[in-house]
Amino acid sequence: MALLEKTKELYKRLPRDRDSIFKYSLQWNLLLKHDIFERVARPWIGKKIREYMGVDEPNVVQHIMKMLNARPMAEKMRENVKSIMDEKTGEFVEKLWQTLIFEEMKVVEGLYTN
Repeated sequence: MALLEKTKELYKRLPRDRDSIFKYSLQWNLLLKHDIFERVARPWIGKKIREYMGVDEPNVVQHIMKMLNARPMAEKMRENVKSIMDEKTGEFVEKLWQTLIFEEMKVVEGLYTN
């Protein structure tokens, strides 16, 4: 199966509803080993902060990265980000977790290159 087809198949298996996303147990060591936080999460967070706030906020991105490095449960992350993101908190954390889950799935399936 070609890379594109495998990636599409993984995307179809990605949890979609909030409960499934928040119940997913991330393999933090795997994400760290493959530098997912810096390669994927940091740019993604920066992009979303820019979309939500209308400006680049490197300090906010750094603060969220620091929270993420503490390996929180999704619900705890949502609580921590609420003061920053306000009404966008739920959507932000759900999408962030989906991104991390997808990247983890790619690693597990051998689709991730170092």
